[in-house]
Amino acid sequence: MSEPEVLMEDISQDDTLSGYFRSDVIPEDLPMLFPLLQAKGSVEAFSALFGGSPAGVLVRLMILREIGRRGENPHWSPKEISSMFFYVDETKLGSALLRLRSSGILVWLPDISRYQMSPLGRMALSALSTMMNFGQEEGSELGYITSQIAASQAMGEVNPETLEHLLSRLSELDDEFNRAIISGSESRIKAAEKKLDSVWNWVEKATEIMSIVTENIDLDRGAHRLAQQIGRRQSKMLSMASRFQSELNLIEKNKVHIERGLSSSDIQNWLQNQSPKDLAALLEGNLVHTPSPGFVLSDIAVDIAEDILERRDIMELDESIPAVPLQVDAKDIELDAFDFRALKTLQSDLTGLKEPKALEDIVPMESFGMTSYRLSLIALIGRAGDVAEGNPVKGLVDLPIDMEISETGEIVRIGRCGVGEMTAGLLKRKGEG
Repeated sequence: MSEPEVLMEDISQDDTLSGYFRSDVIPEDLPMLFPLLQAKGSVEAFSALFGGSPAGVLVRLMILREIGRRGENPHWSPKEISSMFFYVDETKLGSALLRLRSSGILVWLPDISRYQMSPLGRMALSALSTMMNFGQEEGSELGYITSQIAASQAMGEVNPETLEHLLSRLSELDDEFNRAIISGSESRIKAAEKKLDSVWNWVEKATEIMSIVTENIDLDRGAHRLAQQIGRRQSKMLSMASRFQSELNLIEKNKVHIERGLSSSDIQNWLQNQSPKDLAALLEGNLVHTPSPGFVLSDIAVDIAEDILERRDIMELDESIPAVPLQVDAKDIELDAFDFRALKTLQSDLTGLKEPKALEDIVPMESFGMTSYRLSLIALIGRAGDVAEGNPVKGLVDLPIDMEISETGEIVRIGRCGVGEMTAGLLKRKGEG
């Protein structure tokens, strides 16, 4: 039985590699292009899979995935393929099979007259399946990259390029979180805090993997340096929760309270949750629209307006002083009393500190929120100039306590109060070694 005939696709022969570079450049001599040329078969396989229209790509992937599912009998006859994909147009099916076969993803075995997926095709399909399994939820890219590093570590060889991808993504997140804090916007900080929560598990898993990678004595110097940089980025990100909480505490302190229990942030949140239709109804009758005829040139209109203002008689201006408004007695606003029990408990714990004590023995308490609150308060110690007299935090920031964070970024296991791990540190009284 001969190989089935299919329609050939039109492939342009004018698109050559040298055409993308200057005439004095030899593409094969470029070190950044050479690895791709070595992996030409893999690159062509992915080009065959994802080249062309989006619809054609989806159909090819669908066909390849279905062919790859039959593990117990990997050989397919043309009749079996036609029967399996009876719902696909016959011409389009033949064109897709030709594309897969010409790229080496699908192999035709003439001795048994059957199709078989090549090892290259199985690798491409496996990579696609792994990426699809992680989905599109927040932080899935960290999970995918971490899984690649874990797999390469298990096989005894870590790919530095994958480490670079993880370091780049962590740097992007760190920059995004820092910009949220610098903005001083409560909504941006809360959004960043929510994003940190979504990637928290993957950061913790990546931390475990990096601990194993850095202990590998056979790792080359460049990969080892990348692993150390990733570890420092992860430690910094794990401490970001306390920074968010500290900034939110300062914002809460500076909020403008309009009425009982109502602040400017509450109004902002309420407006953001309204639909455009409701906002339009709210502004109807309260917003004045200035007509802007399209045939009037703005620069000419400004020149005319300035000329009129310069020629206006100064006597026409009303310079009379308005009458003093009637005095209205201010009413007392009842505010809910703040609960400072957690602050007093922490102040009592630190006041009784006689000898140096590990940070992880003092900070964790009750829940993750309480632990973050205590850590953010400890970070304020020594900043007495930033706290006014009469502030409840004043007594805490004046305590003769020093906090030292591990310079190496050492991570200690907690496993209580909703905290899995935290950066190692030490609390001691000022003047102690």
